Amino acid sequence: MKPWHPNSTYCREWASQQEELGREVLTESQMKWLDRAIQSLSRHARVRAIMEDVNWVAQVTFRWKCPLTGRHLQARPDLVNFADCRWADLKTTRYWLSEAYGREYFNRGYHLQSFLIDYALSAFCGKAVTGREHIICGKQPWPQVKVVDLAPIHIKTNH
Repeated sequence: MKPWHPNSTYCREWASQQEELGREVLTESQMKWLDRAIQSLSRHARVRAIMEDVNWVAQVTFRWKCPLTGRHLQARPDLVNFADCRWADLKTTRYWLSEAYGREYFNRGYHLQSFLIDYALSAFCGKAVTGREHIICGKQPWPQVKVVDLAPIHIKTNH
């Protein structure tokens, strides 16, 4: 078997075949970044426990049209557990201590994105959110995003 080298003809041909099948092939630098991100996140005990739990899904985007305003809304928690109707958001220490994050809590008394995530997850699961966590760690962006478009049937208005 030949050693793997991304610039070799057989490696480029394999990568082309994978892309034709709709599979994304990561570059060597992307793989290194991903390995480092996983190692960094795994150092945090709570994040490691979530990553080992098969019920958690990373980077779920909920999108819907507000029935009251007609505006398109979006919420993207870092981690979602649909089975238990829970979510977690990873925050860097720098952001957690920033003026922007403090302003959201002190001026409004809550984190606006948390409200939107609760609303969307509850609408999708059909039950109340059972837990939410803001975990302070060395967050790195996830390589994939799952998008959930909420149908009008998920959304209720209280007039």
